[in-house]
Amino acid sequence: MLTRYADIIVFYAISLILMCLFTLLIFYSPLLANLIAPFVMFAPLVGVIIANKLITKRKLSDFGIKIGIISPKLIVLALAYPFMVLFVSILISAPFFKIDLSMQAFFSQLKKVSEEYNIPFEVLLYAQIAQLIIAPLFNMIFAFGEESGWRGFLFQRLLEETDMNKALIITGILWGIWHWPLIFAIGYNYRIPGEEIPSIEIRIAGAFLFLIFTIAFGIFLVWLRLEGKSVLMPSLAHGAVNAYLGFGSFIILTNNRLIGYPAGIIPIISIVLLTLPFYILISKKYSK
Repeated sequence: MLTRYADIIVFYAISLILMCLFTLLIFYSPLLANLIAPFVMFAPLVGVIIANKLITKRKLSDFGIKIGIISPKLIVLALAYPFMVLFVSILISAPFFKIDLSMQAFFSQLKKVSEEYNIPFEVLLYAQIAQLIIAPLFNMIFAFGEESGWRGFLFQRLLEETDMNKALIITGILWGIWHWPLIFAIGYNYRIPGEEIPSIEIRIAGAFLFLIFTIAFGIFLVWLRLEGKSVLMPSLAHGAVNAYLGFGSFIILTNNRLIGYPAGIIPIISIVLLTLPFYILISKKYSK
């Protein structure tokens, strides 16, 4: 029975081991860890290449690792997705939390950096704007490493061995668990910058909240993968989320990361609500 899933097991073991090694590096060599941090996103791609070479022995294009269909509709949806999440979050959280659309905290941080390094504020602001414009495309390069594994190899193989619902849920769960070493070690996504590592209770709660995040967001990414017949569009959406979703912490003001951004209860509820129509589309068009 396990031989049916041997390539999946090898793929995931390699991806997870590389993530664990990177997490250890954070403690033993923080500077080196910071330098290679973006490249850990290629761990799933490494797992795909090795598992496919040793066991699956198929063309990588069979797993969506190709150009596929690039349409304006998919590009717009991929880039707009984090802003859609922010919009829904504002609507559902406005009765309970302070909303600051002017993002004063963000500009205060920028001003502090300007004064500390003696850089004109306007120059810093324009540089930040330019960086944000290109950020999704730059992030897409690294997100491709993850998407090749999660929405490419893993989802495709699970779909071949199970049904659509199981493939969607298991892909999301395994993607979320892959982040657990970082969550348990440093409170990744649930730590306020500049503050100490959160308590173990917060990290445990965050780890399980993040599974809901990855399952729900993963369904949208799968829809992009199926529509585009490639992992490129999911990579763009993944890159856009990494670039823009964090701004929610400057708009919806709460210091509780289990509730607020980037991966607390508020964005999770928003993502779940936005995921429902895409799940229905997948079920109608692609489920066996």
